[in-house]
Amino acid sequence: MVRRSLAVLLIAVVAAGALGCGSDSPDMHAEADNVKTTDAVSVQLAAHLAKADAVDGTQDMVVSQCSGCKLKMAGSADNVVKVGEYSMQFCSAGCKDHFAEGGEEAILALEIPDAEGHEGHGH
Repeated sequence: MVRRSLAVLLIAVVAAGALGCGSDSPDMHAEADNVKTTDAVSVQLAAHLAKADAVDGTQDMVVSQCSGCKLKMAGSADNVVKVGEYSMQFCSAGCKDHFAEGGEEAILALEIPDAEGHEGHGH
């Protein structure tokens, strides 16, 4: 299970780099997309989003760090995906589109740094 999650994350990171992570795109000002999820966000997904939301030190229902860049790059209000009541900001339209296509699985596969800045990998 851990290997599969790491493989999915590695693919997402490589794809984000190939899509021009951080680059400007003509689609940067498109309206917010919705991730393919059920109407009610699962408890597991809500908990994962809450942890990602806290990475910037503010719990405001906005994941302001780019999930396509492993929460290590600032996102932009111009590149937003709505997931339930959360807004996920991305650094570029490429990261946003790639992550939105992955849906709930992409969000749950995201390794979120803990309070000390280490990725949540169990040690």
